[in-house]
Amino acid sequence: MGQRNEKFIPVEYRNYTSTYDVLDFPPIWCMPDWVDAGWLVPLNDVVPPRMMNQWFPYMVPSTMKDGKIYFIRHQVEPRVIYYRKDLIGNAGYKEMPKDWTGLVNLAKKLTMDKNGDGNIDQWGYGYSASPTGETVHETFGSFLYVAGGKFWNEDGSPAFNGPEGLAALKFMSDLVNKYKVTPPGVISYREGNLTDLLDSGAVAIGEGDCSLMLRILSSKPYGSKIGVTAPIPRYANMKPGKDFRYFSKGIGYCVNRYSKHVEAAKRLAAWVGGYEANWFEGAVELNTPANKAVYESPYLKSRLPFADILLKTAENGRVETHKNMSLFEDILAKGVISAIHQDRTPEKAMDWMVTEMKRQKVF
Repeated sequence: MGQRNEKFIPVEYRNYTSTYDVLDFPPIWCMPDWVDAGWLVPLNDVVPPRMMNQWFPYMVPSTMKDGKIYFIRHQVEPRVIYYRKDLIGNAGYKEMPKDWTGLVNLAKKLTMDKNGDGNIDQWGYGYSASPTGETVHETFGSFLYVAGGKFWNEDGSPAFNGPEGLAALKFMSDLVNKYKVTPPGVISYREGNLTDLLDSGAVAIGEGDCSLMLRILSSKPYGSKIGVTAPIPRYANMKPGKDFRYFSKGIGYCVNRYSKHVEAAKRLAAWVGGYEANWFEGAVELNTPANKAVYESPYLKSRLPFADILLKTAENGRVETHKNMSLFEDILAKGVISAIHQDRTPEKAMDWMVTEMKRQKVF
């Protein structure tokens, strides 16, 4: 690469050093680290109470520290279950089961060698567990939450290694190794893989992040044969919002403290939290809006066929943040995959994760 030729750059721009003004990022990845580093500007003065009241309440704490708002969300990403309506109908089911036991029973009926060559052609259940920490974090987190657990205690110490977390990890492993209703390849799957497998019928039921999959599976040629429901709890008598929460993530705008246009950037960040931007997020972009008010829009409902399910799931969601999230996700991914791959028992995998996180000062 040659040096830039100053004579072609207007004089007023020759000494200009650019910085980002507004960043669009999931708070779950960077709170409270970015605040502690002094990189973000508080946004309380540009957030009117009416706007804040339209946000899902559980999402708000993950955007704040010490009473100050640092992120304004415009999108949430609750986990959902996608299923082939025709395939579960062929198995004698009109709707999805109410708990893990029922899910396993249905998945067994849906797992089959159709042509008798000794290989499974249709798997009952699929999930994503690729080595990227983000994917395992979301998938394990979903199983953990619907088992009634959570990742962290109030003091920042781990809670995911409790009975609920162990049940979640064991269930993920058992789906592959004991019940044999989930393909071993899930340790390399991301959402795109599940989309293709659901469309082709190679997987009858799959769980994933709603943002990417929803845009595909709610449109032709997928839409007519795909059903959507909230993640299935461990026990049928568990009530969302009371006994458990659904895993969610979501994206928000934050403002760089070193921006040369801080006040303008703050107002742009505030705009994305309002009705207009959130309506566009759902009706045009086919993402899940973070503003509850827009779910009353008939047009948005026509564009998002599963809007009611998304709203129910988002209303009963949870977002947990923690320092050193990228390191946490990396260790979690290695531990969870080692249990699915049977390199460690779920118990030993859990012990290893906690020990390694403590050694690397995640908590």
